[in-house]
Amino acid sequence: MVSKKFILLPIALVCTIFMKSATALDLVYCDFTSNQTNPSDATGRLSWTRVSNGTFSGAHLTGQLNTGFTSQNPQDYSFCAKDPSGNVFKDMSREIDDALKITNPPGTGPFNCDFSGLDVDTLSGMIMEISMKQADGKNATIGRAQIQPTQDSLSPQSSQPVQGSQPPQSSQPAQDSQPAQSSQLTQ
Repeated sequence: MVSKKFILLPIALVCTIFMKSATALDLVYCDFTSNQTNPSDATGRLSWTRVSNGTFSGAHLTGQLNTGFTSQNPQDYSFCAKDPSGNVFKDMSREIDDALKITNPPGTGPFNCDFSGLDVDTLSGMIMEISMKQADGKNATIGRAQIQPTQDSLSPQSSQPVQGSQPPQSSQPAQDSQPAQSSQLTQ
């Protein structure tokens, strides 16, 4: 007769593998938005997608930045993922600088590059910081944004909620309802 241990062991292994894949993120992103105190800061979006196939395992980055890039030299910029304490987790400058095209400042063209061995799960919650070299040789931050998962990449079992998410709202009023009164958002 087969021991209960030998029956439960494969079941536990399959459940463990399933739980890991159910909570893994497939896509994370960060949005750089306009800053009222410095309107020349970077704006745009960077997105990392999990890639795992027979030849490559890591993260694929796609992005486009619309403002903040006044120099046409990509090496004037640095791109670092930092932990919430401000420590550099991953310097992505070399890969992004190689892919970056700045033909029409202050924006970039669409770009993409790969990061071998980088898991998008580890990026969620990090801060992406873009800096530009100044004439005095120092770096000045032109963009900071939190890297977060997309709503679609979160499973119901995930414990990492999307920061500041709102439920989707219909553009059509519900039947028998009055139109909403307009209000101004304060920040």
